[in-house]
Amino acid sequence: MSITQQPQATSSNSDDQNKSPSWMDTPSINFACQPNLEYLNQVDRLLIYQSSDLLESVLDFRTSNKYSIKNGQNQLMYYAVEETNFCTKLCLGTLRSFDLKILDQNLQEVMHIYRPLRCAFYCCPCCLQEAEVMSPPGITIGYVRQEPSLLISKYSIQNATENTILRLEGPTVVDGCNGCVASLEFPISSNEGSKIGKISKQWKCSPLMSFTRNDRFEVTFPMDLDVNIKALVLGASFLIGYLYSAKSNDDQTVDI
Repeated sequence: MSITQQPQATSSNSDDQNKSPSWMDTPSINFACQPNLEYLNQVDRLLIYQSSDLLESVLDFRTSNKYSIKNGQNQLMYYAVEETNFCTKLCLGTLRSFDLKILDQNLQEVMHIYRPLRCAFYCCPCCLQEAEVMSPPGITIGYVRQEPSLLISKYSIQNATENTILRLEGPTVVDGCNGCVASLEFPISSNEGSKIGKISKQWKCSPLMSFTRNDRFEVTFPMDLDVNIKALVLGASFLIGYLYSAKSNDDQTVDI
């Protein structure tokens, strides 16, 4: 039996963002997971891109941040659209609250990620960052919550009953929030401490927006991970994406 290695996406994929989207084959119905989350059952790698001009022509959300979520073969799985007005972005920047809709090929909402407004005092429990993940919209499947820490960025992924099932640990708070970091990696670990995947990115920071044009996050996890937990990891990727954007005068370029 021959084994074919999945092609790795590179920064040159910026041209691909303006081509007609190639969608992942529609998976068979799986009654064990939420409708339209079956795509997540068949992947162990996700690529999250800032929207292209083509995506803006497909989605009728002219003033929103838009993203495409793809598998390891660069095939579309979902769109994502942020619901936040311009004034909120301008005044609150990366600390703003947001509602993020995850849409399928028919533009039906299959997931909803809500982040409340929080201050950036990471030692104060009431200011710790969090996001609620719902699928279908209105039904909470879990949370992503920042843990108190003086230096290291720590997050817990929790199920609907608020029990921690996975943990994330990344760079120092100073590196992540007060300046532009050249690379970012959050290992994903079980409660026992074994690494099962990661959320990674390399970029130059962009003012106000969470991602820059042609920006890309990469997420890896086990193929057999529960589909709801994969959805929570996807939610964690967006929360980290917003938190680790900082104001800078650098050009808006991203390369992973």
